[in-house]
Amino acid sequence: MSRRPIDSLEASRAESAEGVLDKLFDGHHMDEFFPLLHQLRELQPVHRTCRPELGDCHVLTRHDDITAVLRNPANTEWVGGYGTGDAGALTRMFSEVFTFLPKSQHDRIRRLVIRAFTRARVEALRDRTQKMVDDLLDEVADRERMEVVSELAYPLPIMVICLLLGVPPSDYEQMRSWAWAVARAGDFASVTEEILAKGDDAAVGFGEYFAKLIEQRKRNPGDDLVTALLAAREGTDRLGDREIIATCMFLLQAGHETTSDLIGNGLLALLRNPDQMRRLIDDPDLTENAVEEMLRYDGSVQFNTRMIPEGQKLSDGEIAPGEVAVVVYGAANRDPAVFTDPDRFDITRTEGPHVAFALGTYYCVGAHLARMEIAVTIRSLLDRFPGLRLIDERPDWRPTIVLRGLKSLNVEWHPGA
Repeated sequence: MSRRPIDSLEASRAESAEGVLDKLFDGHHMDEFFPLLHQLRELQPVHRTCRPELGDCHVLTRHDDITAVLRNPANTEWVGGYGTGDAGALTRMFSEVFTFLPKSQHDRIRRLVIRAFTRARVEALRDRTQKMVDDLLDEVADRERMEVVSELAYPLPIMVICLLLGVPPSDYEQMRSWAWAVARAGDFASVTEEILAKGDDAAVGFGEYFAKLIEQRKRNPGDDLVTALLAAREGTDRLGDREIIATCMFLLQAGHETTSDLIGNGLLALLRNPDQMRRLIDDPDLTENAVEEMLRYDGSVQFNTRMIPEGQKLSDGEIAPGEVAVVVYGAANRDPAVFTDPDRFDITRTEGPHVAFALGTYYCVGAHLARMEIAVTIRSLLDRFPGLRLIDERPDWRPTIVLRGLKSLNVEWHPGA
């Protein structure tokens, strides 16, 4: 007998939009995450809240409203939504990242970063990424089972982003530890003073490390992104050392756990929808479209924050100038007004756009890298272990909602299946 996927089951009804947020933030309803987002949209698609985790803001859950906010170039990402406190190294780190700078500074640095972080540079990593995936799968092949998060999805992206930046393999574990600490400090649903302190320590470590790496590349340029960032020019303009340090820290942190979560979430969606997995096994040409459906269906970044300096018109109202909007990507990506049967996982779906990587001015600069890593990893798993299946009916989720990801995902396979 076929069963409905766990995350499409009905969540217990909340009586108010604030009641839905209570459930989302308590960390105990991760299997009900998307039903709760549907409830929030139905109850109050533009919900004004003053929760301590969010501050005074409007929580948006309709696709049309969210895309309008994202496409408006006047609206800027806001570091205040990242729970990093009012002082300390972590706050300073985020405040120097181009994503959180005023628009004119953001646009200038972004243009220079894109000159270095090109699609060609990403594509040049594809074969090396494939080798990394193959090596990780070699380690578990004879065992005929694996824990996907710790043995594949988590280690792979840190190796790829470190390779891109020019970080030597001996330092990968340190990079992974710092990135984990920063990610935990950025989740407003679960952050504590202890977690913030560890995030501050990680930010100091990142800053010192990349300052040294930049000095090394000035003396001995390499075939890596740090060297390319040092060389990036627009007329006479170039990136300063502090700007490169902030960019490197952000790319490593943002490009690591988000991709790890996307691999785990996407594989889980396939395993819970065996008809779609079989279709993808039989037709490798569907891989690119399947990745897009994974991004829509269960993305990593679920909440983001925008400052609305000039006001914003919505479907049936507006946000006043100077106010803040929290955009819920997962709600937009499952909005039935845009996506037919939105809780159905369909690797041939062409509706959109999804907003897993945002849209407009602040579109994710690492989107192409993430897509490449997901495609290589999923394709390798299916080609090598076509009999792959879930061991746990209900895998464990982290109790975090800014970055949604699995604690563990246990699978097994049988040769020749």
